[in-house]
Amino acid sequence: MRAHVEIDTAVGSVCLDTGQRLKSEWEGVWNIQISVFAQEALYMSPGAETPEENFELLKSTLTREGISVVGSAPWVGPSRELAHKNMAHILKLAQDYNLHADFHLDYNLDMNAKPMVWKILRQMREVGWTKASAGNRRVTIGHATRRGMFSAEERSALRKQLGELPSEIVAFPQSNMYMMGRRSPDGSRSVPLAGRTLDAGRIWRDHGIHIALSVNNVENALTPQGYFDPLTLACLGVRLFQIELSWNGGFHPYTDVSVYQRSVSTTPKETIGIVDESDNLTKSADSRLVPRVGGPADSVVVHEVKR
Repeated sequence: MRAHVEIDTAVGSVCLDTGQRLKSEWEGVWNIQISVFAQEALYMSPGAETPEENFELLKSTLTREGISVVGSAPWVGPSRELAHKNMAHILKLAQDYNLHADFHLDYNLDMNAKPMVWKILRQMREVGWTKASAGNRRVTIGHATRRGMFSAEERSALRKQLGELPSEIVAFPQSNMYMMGRRSPDGSRSVPLAGRTLDAGRIWRDHGIHIALSVNNVENALTPQGYFDPLTLACLGVRLFQIELSWNGGFHPYTDVSVYQRSVSTTPKETIGIVDESDNLTKSADSRLVPRVGGPADSVVVHEVKR
């Protein structure tokens, strides 16, 4: 799992200290990636020419033990230009310290807002962060609710670029549905419930892009709803997007149900760059959804549990 720990002048390193302790306690049981994350702006004032105190504090943590990822929420900055600079700084830190990068981007449903995903993909090319050069290091883009409003042409362009660059998309259906349901200034809710998060099944079926689904802000007052188990997100997708099981006499990897299974299992694993030596990467990841003789023992079935 990937655990974001916020670093800023308000909380200092308290979250990181706790994350490192828990990672140590669960070592050998759970693969935990610690992501040091700038939830607050790196540029606090609109006229700032260089990143300020939050950036320096974030950078100072990167030599600490057990850190795998550095990330930020560029959209919290005072301008779009400074958001772009934020992304460039995070990419450079990730490269300098050999880390994954993680961004929370395009967290809106505004058709007039130009998606930032195009900028981050351009920046990756500019610094040479490609599939050929990055090894297993990934650039993860979280939330991405604006992507649900992409045209067919935009989705086709995105698929092409994601095929060339080690960048992946993660949606957080529970919190996205809550936060994107806020009323507009005129009191209306212009986007139906199902439009407030990404439909992983349809996006794969129509455009060949795999979306990882995950849970964030567990027990956080910001999004006071939802369940912590990511496996339940597949069931949520079935209800939300009215998915029907198309059974053709056997397992079929291209039904929406199977895509949702993948979105809460193998896709998240690939998205954060975790690859086990036991994985046979010459086979489709979809084939690993079904337990097979000789496969990795990565699940547990508990019988006769009383509740």
